Amino acid sequence: MSGGDGATPSKQGRAQAYVRKSWRYVELQFKGEVTHTRMLRWCPDVLLVGYTRTMLAALLLQPRPRRTGILGLGAGPRPSSAIAICLMPASRAVESDAGVLALREVFRVPVDAARLTVDHDDGARWLRGRRERYALLLVDA
Repeated sequence: MSGGDGATPSKQGRAQAYVRKSWRYVELQFKGEVTHTRMLRWCPDVLLVGYTRTMLAALLLQPRPRRTGILGLGAGPRPSSAIAICLMPASRAVESDAGVLALREVFRVPVDAARLTVDHDDGARWLRGRRERYALLLVDA
């Protein structure tokens, strides 16, 4: 979708994911206007969506995981917020939707580096192929 409503479709993948921008929020939405992620434009590390806060509550039990796996990156509020506060020193993520990965910059998901590496693959296949053990595994798939 495009036009005056601030929505921008993804250019790759299934083209179901798109960005909707307002003066206050940037949202990752899917066909049918289902909001997956909502980010405050001026404070992107605030976790607005309840299930995202619930997922990161795992950090109460494992406050400084040495290695974190993330199945289903989405727009990335989990890794970007956690990395911003230095809780996940080594994260590896997988996202199956190329259209979502194409929107990575919009949601300020950092480029691959020592703290975060993102792969494009099916999460189940990716996990089976990993030899690493994760202190924390976040599943949003």
